Amino acid sequence: MTIQQKVSAVMAIVMLLFGGMGNGVLQFQIMPAFATLEDAATEADLTRAENALLHEYENISRLTGDWAPWDDSYYFVQGKNDAFKETNLDAETMSNLVLDVVLFLDNSGSVVLGRIAGEIEGVQRKFRELEFSASDLASLLEHDYTQSLIDGMVKTAQGLLVFSSRPIVTG
Repeated sequence: MTIQQKVSAVMAIVMLLFGGMGNGVLQFQIMPAFATLEDAATEADLTRAENALLHEYENISRLTGDWAPWDDSYYFVQGKNDAFKETNLDAETMSNLVLDVVLFLDNSGSVVLGRIAGEIEGVQRKFRELEFSASDLASLLEHDYTQSLIDGMVKTAQGLLVFSSRPIVTG
């Protein structure tokens, strides 16, 4: 064996050893550290998303808590306050309250009024596009007592919709 072959063999062995050591450090030190960082970032993102969703639930629950015991809402659903929708559910109000959809249902589950933000005219067409199922609407009415609150998310044809439902009662 010539010196050139011996040097080449030693160099190949040294390169294999360094490559193996580098791979070992990468696999057992660096990759677990990155996995830990990724897990922490994912956990932080999930917490942020959960907090944002809880904030949405709190905001919409506060609104339904204000409107459900309001006498004007009660009389509107009873058919005795037609001016309610023009004075309280116009496009500006929905925009100010950051509402996308408002539904008023009577005790039988019939829609008394439905509004979609930015679309006061042609609302019925827009509601058909949302494709609420009858069971979704019925579940909004399953209140056991006057202070009952049902909130959550419902799947529509346009995506998930955060909702809050309370029984409309006279103050």
